[in-house]
Amino acid sequence: MLRLAIFFFVLSIKEVTLGNRGCMGNKATAVARLSPGMKPKCHIKARCEIYPRSQIKRFPVPDDKVPWTTKFPEYKPVDYTSESILKRPVYADPDIRTEKVDPPLSFNGCDGKINRVSHMGDYELVDGIPRNPQGRTGLMGRGTLGRWGPNHAADPILPCPTFIFFSSHMIIIFLILCYSQLLSLHILFI
Repeated sequence: MLRLAIFFFVLSIKEVTLGNRGCMGNKATAVARLSPGMKPKCHIKARCEIYPRSQIKRFPVPDDKVPWTTKFPEYKPVDYTSESILKRPVYADPDIRTEKVDPPLSFNGCDGKINRVSHMGDYELVDGIPRNPQGRTGLMGRGTLGRWGPNHAADPILPCPTFIFFSSHMIIIFLILCYSQLLSLHILFI
């Protein structure tokens, strides 16, 4: 239990990610990691220049233009939904912009066995399409996400049983099993 508590405390202090996995290797993402209780002025991870695991370049959105309440008439987001999602794997919703869905998807609540409730509260629908409650991202469509609206996920973390001390820093090495089933190596420095 103590090891788990130390792990989460360290995670909130500093993280160094090895390799470039879309936004995860960008400098902006490293700056975005905040201690618990701190709130960013605007989201950063969903605004990296290149959409993760693709060559799709987002429409640039300056920090002051992220909120939907700010006028941004020149905003022309790139429309992108991955080919793998358009092939409709079992977990993916139909493209509600081009297909008639019967019964229609139910947003801001439970839709059968699918939880479409956001942890951020109700989200706005524009022309029947859920809008990101955090603001503009430079992209419209689902990208590589299977569902319209919230896409709830949990990635297991496997900490090593020991700590390594190096040059007055304690280092914890752990593995994260990502949803793509690739192992990601992360190192934390204290």
